Amino acid sequence: MQAFLLNQAAVDTIAPFIQGSPDEIQQRLAVYYDAYRWRMIEILQVAYPKLAIFLGQEPFADLALAYIADYPSEHVSARYIGEHLASFLASHQRPILAELAHFEWLLGDVLDAADSAILTAESLQAISVEDWPDLRLGLRASVRIIALHHPVPQLWQQLAEGVAISPAIEPAALPVDWVIWRYEQTAYFASLDAPSLRMFQLLAQGLPFAALCEQLETDLPSEDIPQFSVGFLQHWVGQQCLQNLG
Repeated sequence: MQAFLLNQAAVDTIAPFIQGSPDEIQQRLAVYYDAYRWRMIEILQVAYPKLAIFLGQEPFADLALAYIADYPSEHVSARYIGEHLASFLASHQRPILAELAHFEWLLGDVLDAADSAILTAESLQAISVEDWPDLRLGLRASVRIIALHHPVPQLWQQLAEGVAISPAIEPAALPVDWVIWRYEQTAYFASLDAPSLRMFQLLAQGLPFAALCEQLETDLPSEDIPQFSVGFLQHWVGQQCLQNLG
């Protein structure tokens, strides 16, 4: 059935299981075929609302149909039908669209991520001085890091606000690193400077805090690390991004 729904193949295999005259069978199959394709388009529009706006209704529908032809659904949940769209766009040399799709997918991904214990300011303050060197902090499952060559977050925000989009979107000289995270039940994003990116990467490794601070010396003077670390932890603990790994 899936082969038929994707490209009307295997009609002879399906037809014996449908009651009616040959014309009636063809009409019913046509209804199934159209309904399936429109349902796939709707699902992808939900997953990529700003990409759909950016492209326009008909171009997005064409993109969706081309995508599902190459990536037929392998999941029971409709949520994951569009998980390969960014790769599909990148393989077709559409870098801006690929990055916008990747960004939008991660916005949804952090909302669906599993819950985990939140490191709070109170629990952070309760940690004794002698425990800090061996303390292991980590990122919650609802945190993602992405490097973007195009101003995709700004584009996404403009699309969300209905602002006119520049016809020429140029890549930056160097990619910009962004963090995407869930606070309460909303997805947020922010750009990262080099020390903050490094801190997120080190936290993802679950290093003891003393080793983590040593690694930061590649990005910061040693005398600046304590102040930076305190400020970083205070901010991102407040954003519900960190957890205590023990």
